[in-house]
Amino acid sequence: MKSLTIKRNIFPIVSMALIMPFFFSCNPLKKMQKNIDQVKIKVEDEVLEVHADSINVFFDTYIPAKYFNKKAILKLEPILLYNNDSIYMTPFLVAGEKVDLEANKIKTGNIVPYKTGATIPYKEKLRFEPGMETSMLYILSSYKIDSKYDELDQCVCEVKKDKLSDGLIATSQTLQPTDNLAITGSFAPERLVAKGTIYYECDKYVLKPGMVESKDFKLPFIIKPVLDLVKKDGFEVEGMTLHSQASPDGPLDRNQFLAKNRNTISYDYMKATLKAMNFQQVYDSNFYKRSQTYEDWDGLKELISKSDLSIKEDILKIIASELPLDEKEVNIKKLGNWKDITSTIMPKLRKTEISLTAKTIIRDLDTLRKLFAEGKLDQFNNKQEVLYLAYNTDDLNQQEQLYNYFNTRYPEDELIAKNNLAMIAIRKGEYDNAIDILTALNKKFPNQKEILQNAGVCYRFKGQYDTALYLYDLATKAGADVRNNKAIVYIKKGEYDMAIQTFEGQRYDYNKALAYTLKKDYPNAKTIIDKIDNKSANDFYLRAIVGARSKDLDLLTTSLTRAIKLDPSVRQRAKVDREFRNYWDKPEFENALR
Repeated sequence: MKSLTIKRNIFPIVSMALIMPFFFSCNPLKKMQKNIDQVKIKVEDEVLEVHADSINVFFDTYIPAKYFNKKAILKLEPILLYNNDSIYMTPFLVAGEKVDLEANKIKTGNIVPYKTGATIPYKEKLRFEPGMETSMLYILSSYKIDSKYDELDQCVCEVKKDKLSDGLIATSQTLQPTDNLAITGSFAPERLVAKGTIYYECDKYVLKPGMVESKDFKLPFIIKPVLDLVKKDGFEVEGMTLHSQASPDGPLDRNQFLAKNRNTISYDYMKATLKAMNFQQVYDSNFYKRSQTYEDWDGLKELISKSDLSIKEDILKIIASELPLDEKEVNIKKLGNWKDITSTIMPKLRKTEISLTAKTIIRDLDTLRKLFAEGKLDQFNNKQEVLYLAYNTDDLNQQEQLYNYFNTRYPEDELIAKNNLAMIAIRKGEYDNAIDILTALNKKFPNQKEILQNAGVCYRFKGQYDTALYLYDLATKAGADVRNNKAIVYIKKGEYDMAIQTFEGQRYDYNKALAYTLKKDYPNAKTIIDKIDNKSANDFYLRAIVGARSKDLDLLTTSLTRAIKLDPSVRQRAKVDREFRNYWDKPEFENALR
């Protein structure tokens, strides 16, 4: 407690009329100073706690009856001291009944009646900064007398400096950055399918020697797309299917015979053709899949429906009926136009359809890494190889180089390259750069879920939580699952109930347990932690905090021991963490730290 200090300025001439009221009016401060211990300042907790990135400083100033002089002004100034820094908060002025409030800029609610006294609350919010964990909150108190005489404004009593809190709990700031970023582009092999067709003459299954496309009859002999795919660089042929069929005219047993033999002839022809191309899989029986349809009624139905035949509706009714197949043919013949059907439609159903599938060849990572290290990006065979290496590279600068190359070589896939470049910027902490990329990209590709999701992550890290939630809602509408990301934002906002409701039901991780801890639902917090697979030191440390908060010493010590075993640096952290302040002097706690 400091003694009364009278502060004066030296004036060349001082009137006795001013000096007398000066000394007389300062006397009340001596009485207030003498009884200063009657003024009580009560805080909610001896330790401050961070919520929603802020430190809320709440305290009540209790001033007893017949204590506060009617002309006195009490100035309370909280100050947060941490490391070698300090933050002076907004001063808090309390006035006696006869103080000129307007002149002294004092709120009307801060008047203390002399007869009854008053309890006056103080609320202030500070933004948390790393390093404040060991901060101390003090309050500086001083009085002065309000007077119309300037000299009496010098009558100040610096009374005392009180410690309101010892340290700070920043458990809310241990939120893990598990925000899901949305990568675009797949390095799965691209698959191509080439189709060919070999048509046969009516009631025949033999291909004439030297036969080529469109030369022997009207329908084309199409296999060039299949052969082109076999020769395509950078692709590995996977397999071939051959499906043969007959038109639904003539006896069924004859059509069965034709379909089977057309399949055999087509298979032999394709096998010989591939052999002539030195195709290595030509003798692999598993390479081919063969099947046949004896009478292609489905094909007939499709062609009839697309035709301009006047009787097509009647034909379609017959095809859809439950009549035996031979009776369907008889009834269709009775309708007329049979000659047109056999000359224009039936030939298209006498065929073997060939389908060849191939996939891009993606070389192994060692080969691709060697090419990258040698600066031979132009020797990457396809976009999948570039994406494959980028996905399996931890170095962000190398990833950035790969996606920039991808953007140059494959400009048609700008969305893939630039979204992923924005994702790298986010991981580097370059949020403004990422936002610039994503904003420009969103103009070209509006409502793209990956763009919206990644933009939301940017604004989350920039502390613009409402904007992040807005973007996450848009991403959800576009089909993204951003429940985890939204829950993280709610934790940052201090809305722990909303965070818990938003997390996936079957999610068991640190952040979900943290939300329950900050909500003070310790049983559920422990349940979540216990269900985490492969628990880390952080998980066990949070479990120890749950034990401390729920006054479960055994849970605290066993969890802390396991955390230290996984990460010895936890030992020093626990020694200063105010979460454990009530246990620092207990032997069980000391044993857990060993």
